[in-house]
Amino acid sequence: MELIPFQESIQQGAEVVMSAHIVYPKLDPDFPATLSSKILKGILRERMGFKGVVITDAMEMDAIDKHYKDKNPGVLAILAGADILLMTSWGKTTRDMKNQILTAYKNGIFQKGERDLLKEAVYRQILLKLKHGIIYEFSSKKSESKEKLSDLEIKEIDFFQNQIAQREKNFLEIFSSNLNAEISRASIVSFPSLFDPNSVKIEETIFSVRGKEFETALEEKNIPNVNYSKIPVLVKQNKFKRIVAVTFSQLELDLVAKLAKRHSNLEVVALHYGSPFLKLNTLPNLKILFSFSPTLESKKALLYSVLERKSTIPVVDLILKGENEKTASQQP
Repeated sequence: MELIPFQESIQQGAEVVMSAHIVYPKLDPDFPATLSSKILKGILRERMGFKGVVITDAMEMDAIDKHYKDKNPGVLAILAGADILLMTSWGKTTRDMKNQILTAYKNGIFQKGERDLLKEAVYRQILLKLKHGIIYEFSSKKSESKEKLSDLEIKEIDFFQNQIAQREKNFLEIFSSNLNAEISRASIVSFPSLFDPNSVKIEETIFSVRGKEFETALEEKNIPNVNYSKIPVLVKQNKFKRIVAVTFSQLELDLVAKLAKRHSNLEVVALHYGSPFLKLNTLPNLKILFSFSPTLESKKALLYSVLERKSTIPVVDLILKGENEKTASQQP
């Protein structure tokens, strides 16, 4: 029953399928779909005839990182039939997975007879990008790229590029030019509870943010931005109620948690644009706002959430590592 939508989508021309880290014991008792050749290769590619790109769900999720970390999950996913391994940020898990794949390739793990599974995965990615003009349109070697394609492939690429151009034109005519900003702002969520940006005035807020985009935005609004070391001095003035900082890594999140413990009478807000799959501290005065993206619009949306947003920011609806982990308030 669950395969019917996939089969219908493939028959209708779906070009990309995302695998979930779900275990189907009757199909594969050993591995979740993302790592299962029985599912990705046997069912999706062979039985359903899918020739497109398979992208995994985030590989940092506990379903993979916690339960299959020692089994070289990145290698297993490619062997199973995945073409793109989705990573939400650059960190230890990403580096480890990259090294796993490089080592496996050097050792011939992806070589199956005359087939090179890794090269096949890259080929499918490149073909999809060519089809949608992502490589060809921006390549500095257009003529060289075109010479390597058949006449049929060139006509197909040109056809799809014209379709894309028309869709973009129609899209801009229908939707607001600020759609990216609107979507980015609407995607911001709060952990572990609702965040009311209007409960504290801007002049009662200490901003200690790093990153050119954040610093420039505050400078343009003539809002002071101080170094971490200056925060205790300002707090002693007893005129501030909130501290706002920017986080990307686990280390930065931990530093903000310590800041919240040290200044328990103030609300501390972390504008987090890195991976959400980190250990999150639950403290009564700490709020973490997630953008789930490091793009410029996402960073702007985070800052907008504390500077200009009028509505309350909803609670994140995800199972995150921090919910069952030891929190900063419980640390010895």
